[in-house]
Amino acid sequence: MKLNIQPTLENEIAILCPLQEKDFEDLYAAASNPKIWEQHPNKDRWIREIFKTFFEGAILIFFSKELKERNE
Repeated sequence: MKLNIQPTLENEIAILCPLQEKDFEDLYAAASNPKIWEQHPNKDRWIREIFKTFFEGAILIFFSKELKERNE
């Protein structure tokens, strides 16, 4: 039996799913500003290589309105 360690979970309010490689550039465009990370314990997360490590274990959350718009 193969265990899926990154399942997609959903209900009527939201869907949680693993990020995909195609999501990286858009997310990094927002995260690449050092000012965003000034108050965060990992202040260097704006650096591409460091952010990539964070990205690999992250999930994407869609709420019901976003789901409807994304599926249109």
